[in-house]
Amino acid sequence: MGLFDTIIVEKALPLPKKAKEAFKGKDWGKVDFQTKDLEECMQTYYLKKNGDLILEKIEGDYEELSEEELKEAKQKYSPGYYPAIKFTETGRSLVKQKITQSVNFYTGRDDNEGNQWWLEFVAVFDGGKLASLKAHKVELTRTAAEVKRANDEFRARLEADRNHPWNKTRMALNKASFGYWGATWRFIAKTSRKAGQGLDKLGFWIFRNM
Repeated sequence: MGLFDTIIVEKALPLPKKAKEAFKGKDWGKVDFQTKDLEECMQTYYLKKNGDLILEKIEGDYEELSEEELKEAKQKYSPGYYPAIKFTETGRSLVKQKITQSVNFYTGRDDNEGNQWWLEFVAVFDGGKLASLKAHKVELTRTAAEVKRANDEFRARLEADRNHPWNKTRMALNKASFGYWGATWRFIAKTSRKAGQGLDKLGFWIFRNM
């Protein structure tokens, strides 16, 4: 999916009549819309009622984790995915933007009846001021009945998988061995993978040099 920015839209959205009825009473000013048309830095913008585009600028400093923090991060996160630095916020400010461009923003939401919708809009800015705001794609994607059926089918598959004889046996063995049964096989799998990678490198070396 990649990085994106968030837009909070305080201005009234140009919803089609059917969507207005489906989302009657919805406070869109509390909904997070996503966009990839701005800086894509996981920042938050506000489209104000007067048409201004405002960035919530967060200032701070990055610094390396202490030895104790790094140890905790290694225990909390998967190997290779733990952070090595942290961000300490020092202040926030609202900065008016001066852009002249179109910004596409979107979200997926359930209506009052549990039906799923895709809502996508295009805002055009001139010098940071809203020039136009139009609905690009506002459509029903799945009915509440379809959502329920999909959820029921997923739960049925999950239950069938949980009750599979081999999975029940595997969980029993792991419980009886206090987790060592699964840990042992994971170790064997990792070791085998590393060995396979080593053989692949050896094979490439032979092809290139022999």
